[in-house]
Amino acid sequence: MTRLSGAIRTVAIVAAAAPLLWISIGVSGTLSRSPDQNRMALSLWPWGAKPQITNASLIVAADPDDIPATQIREIATAALMREPVNASAAKLMGLSYALENNAALARKYFQQSEVLSRRDLTAQLWLLEDAVSRDDVETALRHYDKALRTSKPIASTLFPILASALDDENVSDQVIALLQAKPLWSDRFLSFAIPKVEKASVLMEMVRKLDFDTSANPILAKKIVARLDEIEGSGAAYAAYQQLFLRDRNASGSLLTNGDFSRIPDGSIFDWRLRNGASAFARRESAGGGTYRLHLVERGERGGTLASQNTVLAPGTYVVKATAGGLQDGTQILRILVNCTDPTGSWRQRIDISVDPKPDSFSREISVPAGCVAQQFALGTPPARNADLWISDLAVVQKGSD
Repeated sequence: MTRLSGAIRTVAIVAAAAPLLWISIGVSGTLSRSPDQNRMALSLWPWGAKPQITNASLIVAADPDDIPATQIREIATAALMREPVNASAAKLMGLSYALENNAALARKYFQQSEVLSRRDLTAQLWLLEDAVSRDDVETALRHYDKALRTSKPIASTLFPILASALDDENVSDQVIALLQAKPLWSDRFLSFAIPKVEKASVLMEMVRKLDFDTSANPILAKKIVARLDEIEGSGAAYAAYQQLFLRDRNASGSLLTNGDFSRIPDGSIFDWRLRNGASAFARRESAGGGTYRLHLVERGERGGTLASQNTVLAPGTYVVKATAGGLQDGTQILRILVNCTDPTGSWRQRIDISVDPKPDSFSREISVPAGCVAQQFALGTPPARNADLWISDLAVVQKGSD
């Protein structure tokens, strides 16, 4: 049996039990009618199980800080005699024994309630707390899952506990294994938890084991990449990005992402970020024959970046190559700027390409120095010049590999 470490065990017990959460939820969940309706039901038909359960629930609700366990048990026993398969009666029996700290009998009746109705949140929360108190991770996670399937609102209480568990080396593997089964609440939980994870190793384990559909819903994958960039740096973030987004995409060997502009940028830091102003913009457009190009426009004569992406190029010499053409008369300038993203790094390299209306291919070399772990690769125009041009088939390859 896997055992919870001290810190996460304490957090889980306190969060699930204080202030006796399973009692308060049990009270609110059982009382679905007004007090007058309950009294009328008792007066008209006092012999059924449901009126007895309602009566016990009224007693519990009257003073949750001083619940008469013996009285509740007597009423619940009578209800079970009338209706042995009543989950609420079994739950109240469990509650009565839990109030007397009789864990064995409380467990028996809460488990009976769970068998009769898996949608009883009170039973799930007590059984969760009970598993945590016994250091039984597998059982605790099973009840986390059932509680979260039963009630959406309980996520506000349970999500922070599970998120903290991801950073606990004794528990994280089992939490990730639970997420692999894709429970209904998993996407909501991951959206909450990923920005809070402190260990890069946990995020990379998620990348390896969880099935992120980056084509239909890239948001969670982008959150992992962004969080890795925050806590571990561009190298780890790019490694995750390659596994999540670049499978089977860069067959050309280019070290740039989406250099042929064949797909809409995925919005992450390692794909194109396109400027979208009224007089200055970069737009992906069809070039015919199933190919695409990037249309770059600058009409304000201010110059600057129109499209950019982050890259992770190791120190060395690279060749930048592409095809470009102008969409207005005369020669224009396409500016390529590569610089270190490290705030302490001063290296940058600028390439100015003359572009005419007649399309032409070009290649230029850049040399990335040691210590420049990650770079920004930008396309734009110099100041004081209007531009209306396009670029396609853009690639960055290591010198000697092409």
